[in-house]
Amino acid sequence: MYESQSQIEPKPLNILVVEDDETDAYLIHRALTFCPRAASITFAGDGIAALSALDRMGSSPDLALIDLHMPRMNGYRLVAELVAREGAKFPLVVLTSAKENNDVMRSVVKDATRVITKPVALTELTETLKPLIAAL
Repeated sequence: MYESQSQIEPKPLNILVVEDDETDAYLIHRALTFCPRAASITFAGDGIAALSALDRMGSSPDLALIDLHMPRMNGYRLVAELVAREGAKFPLVVLTSAKENNDVMRSVVKDATRVITKPVALTELTETLKPLIAAL
């Protein structure tokens, strides 16, 4: 007898979070704890640390959540570096607190899968991330 689609367990996800602000990183971590598929979360404080973490991981994450404004290597450059990397074909979601319209931000970070304005409350952030993770 074959299992129906509804009985198949969704794949646990490995998520890379690139965020330099400790408060935002904490909120993202808390929001991801409400997403049962988020099995492994790796944090990096900037683009350089993210590239190093990817090299150490040995495999690509299922999703990267990337802040734009960070020291050393910002999110703009990190997205460009990841797109140029061989084998780094996973969704790149930019989380930004920038006030620009998302369409404007999307044109600036054209290689990102999606651009999301960072919600300031945990419940809003959780509700923003849940459908994103469910779609993977």
